[in-house]
Amino acid sequence: GAGGKAGGKAAAKVAAKARRLKIELGRTLFKAGARQEGGALLTSILQQDMEQADALLPYGEACVALGQHDDALKIFLRLVTQRSDDSAVRRLLAASLGSKDGMALLRQQLAFDAKSASALAFLATIARDHSKLSASLELIAEAARLVPDASAYALQRAHTLEVELRYADALEAVREHCDANPQRAAAGVRCADVAALLPTREQCEAARWRPPSAPPSASPCKGTAEEAALRA
Repeated sequence: GAGGKAGGKAAAKVAAKARRLKIELGRTLFKAGARQEGGALLTSILQQDMEQADALLPYGEACVALGQHDDALKIFLRLVTQRSDDSAVRRLLAASLGSKDGMALLRQQLAFDAKSASALAFLATIARDHSKLSASLELIAEAARLVPDASAYALQRAHTLEVELRYADALEAVREHCDANPQRAAAGVRCADVAALLPTREQCEAARWRPPSAPPSASPCKGTAEEAALRA
């Protein structure tokens, strides 16, 4: 009857509260240095339900701390689909992507093909936002390679290279996109026309190239790639 249902709900609330307390205890123990005890407690909770995000997050965090990036990457790839704006999930996912074998591990979990290009670009953004620039560049370069007509991926790649102050490489990324899409046009200007005006890598690195309308002291190689394209 009604009493039985109420009792069932109360029991469920108690069980949920006990679960949350155990999770926090496991996390606290692990961070306090009792890694074996904390890890064992988190593992036991996960074994009861492998799909609950409340336990997956601290367990994945422990995996990152222990350098177990294979397990961590699996966990945070799952979590980021459920909680894409969660700052902790994004930070820990970036840590796994930026680990020594992060890209190799990701290839085991995600097919690098045209269908996954948007996912790769999304992961590249997460890695970049948490200063894992090497991983970010590899990811967005793959996305741009897989979908060479996607201007957004080419622009994201150029922006990331600019963050590393690699302006010649950023311009090269713009050139590669233009060369792959020579007939694409905006406001009557084709990509081929833009590519013809961009400096070569050697010219940019030597800072000898100047756009015709720029003052003698200006060099787009010392500005942003976008500024160079605008001057052209």
